[in-house]
Amino acid sequence: MASNNFQAKSGVKVYIAEGTVNATTYQLGDTHVAGDSWIEYPITDYSIPFASAPVEISAQRAGKFIATDNQQVARTDNLTWSFDVTLRGTPDVIEMALGSLIDDGASPCVLAGNYEPPEWKDQTDYTGSMTPLTILFKGAATDDTDVVAKACIATNVEFGEDSGSEGGNLTVKVTFFTAYQPVEATIAASPTLDTGIPKNIRDLESVEINSEPLFATKWNISLSRSIERLPYKNTNTYDPFGYVQTGTLEVGGSLSVKRDDGVNGLLANFTNGTPIGLEISESSGFSVGADLIVLDQSAIDSGGSYLVQDLPFKVLADASSESTAVITVTIS
Repeated sequence: MASNNFQAKSGVKVYIAEGTVNATTYQLGDTHVAGDSWIEYPITDYSIPFASAPVEISAQRAGKFIATDNQQVARTDNLTWSFDVTLRGTPDVIEMALGSLIDDGASPCVLAGNYEPPEWKDQTDYTGSMTPLTILFKGAATDDTDVVAKACIATNVEFGEDSGSEGGNLTVKVTFFTAYQPVEATIAASPTLDTGIPKNIRDLESVEINSEPLFATKWNISLSRSIERLPYKNTNTYDPFGYVQTGTLEVGGSLSVKRDDGVNGLLANFTNGTPIGLEISESSGFSVGADLIVLDQSAIDSGGSYLVQDLPFKVLADASSESTAVITVTIS
């Protein structure tokens, strides 16, 4: 008979550690220990990475029509794990999320046009500004211990506010990546509780595109990149030699605004592809700025009692001044 035990998702706590490991310099592949700096952020949802390998069946022998038990191979050699964490948007949450993705986790968080990813080399001193993270799912293991995911870095960060959702609070969703196998173990971490207040769209003071004032009912910003693992170093854990970023770090977003004079002032920009500026500012000490955005297939939303203009956009670097900020996020 199956056990009566079960695991309630609501009983799992999620702790995140960054920085030195046991008072020594972080190296890629390290696991933070109980005495390190753990934080319990205001996490509202999560997925849990799990160590499981796909099975590959090799080519069929001529004249045989059923796969046999000497053809299977568990492909543990090239595994990666991606998982999501959703959080309330406190200052510490924004700094953690952006620090993990753009390597600048201190407000103002700036992504410059000449950004280069840090080097991620297994068991080599990490020289970036913010180390990869250890993420602890407390009580999520099958024996009620913990699931531990180490060497985690962000591949996607999306944050925004919506007057019709979450009470207008800023929400943040981070997709994390690791190529190190998650384990079930116990870490007796004592985290610091993030008691910061989430930012809220009701504190919005101004939204401007190309200096045109707009009334926004919701907005979001997204930053994303692709990370791949290198080949494995051994056949015990199949840890990689490291990680590499492939391709462009893409920045974009969208706003939904009331159709009025401000939208009328942008009519030419819906078709000419000319880069223009964006500024979102709140009275609570929170702002997002980008000097060069291009509007991307704007549309009218006529589903409510008044007309709304949806304004998707892409954020670009300055080709003539690569060190110029692409996007700046200030939060306190």
